[in-house]
Amino acid sequence: MAGDIKKTVRNTSRESFSREEKEAIIAAFENNIFSPKFTSTPHSFYAPYVKFLFITGCRPEEAIALQWKHVSTDCLKIQFIEAEPSDTGIRGDTKNHKTRVFPCNASLQAFLQSIRPVDLSPDDLVLRSPRGQKIDSHNFLNRCWQPVVKALVKAGKVEKYLPQYNMRHTFVTLALENGVKDKDVAYLVGNSAIVIYQNYASKKRQLTVPEF
Repeated sequence: MAGDIKKTVRNTSRESFSREEKEAIIAAFENNIFSPKFTSTPHSFYAPYVKFLFITGCRPEEAIALQWKHVSTDCLKIQFIEAEPSDTGIRGDTKNHKTRVFPCNASLQAFLQSIRPVDLSPDDLVLRSPRGQKIDSHNFLNRCWQPVVKALVKAGKVEKYLPQYNMRHTFVTLALENGVKDKDVAYLVGNSAIVIYQNYASKKRQLTVPEF
């Protein structure tokens, strides 16, 4: 019974954001469009976290656990080795217990170089909380993600609210639409090709039937 419930919940949202919606969300965080005026932590603080999830498709717990020792010195490769879910706070293996190497394109390389501290320790976190600790994904969800995305929906910039985990769905869907082979997309996000079609790939919002 519990397994059936989990499967139902997980399959309720295979939808993804469009490329334009993705850019609107990133811009809203970077520019503090919906950030409260009097706050010690503006939304822009979390812009790197949002951008990283969108452009790598990794799981939030993998991004939270990522350390600079997992990123090559030239920022051309990322090793996803560990994960740290916010609900347990326990660092361990990735969900499938496998290490994967993520090749960085030019934009991801430039992004990593832009946030890389000049003086760092290999064990330093790539993405940090305002206090320099690990990011609490639940805190981020309630204080930042929900307010920003719901405000974008109200403003007509995003069609509908989707959870933060759907940034992963967005990466998978856009990668497939842009010709990346399913087996390669599966490797990049740490799943099998069957799983990405079952749980992550979203159909196009406007379908057309070609002449044949």
